[in-house]
Amino acid sequence: MILSRLTKTKYLSTAWTGYGAKEAGGRWNSVGVSMVYVSETASLTMLETLVHLHAAQIMDSFTLLSIDVPDELIQSANMDELPGNWADEDAPQELADYGDAWSFTRSSVALRVPSALSPVE
Repeated sequence: MILSRLTKTKYLSTAWTGYGAKEAGGRWNSVGVSMVYVSETASLTMLETLVHLHAAQIMDSFTLLSIDVPDELIQSANMDELPGNWADEDAPQELADYGDAWSFTRSSVALRVPSALSPVE
């Protein structure tokens, strides 16, 4: 499966380290837990990035990356285990706990989770 990631060009050398998410935390990880966020399509990764940008920030400062991950190395989140409000703008802590638990198991190289912006993707 080809997965896409949009990153600021100035951070290209650390794009696959999970450092930014480790420092800031995110919907699917707590501060201190490394996580690399990717999407199944370039358009979705752009949408997921654009929602966090202010008007003054422009796409010229970003680079779109792709990585081919074998399907058997990708685990899917169990929707039955997610709280009903998982897509709320203010993500519930349970999502970071879920992502943290997955990260600590090292059971797969990627965790497929639904997009809060476009749940069908």
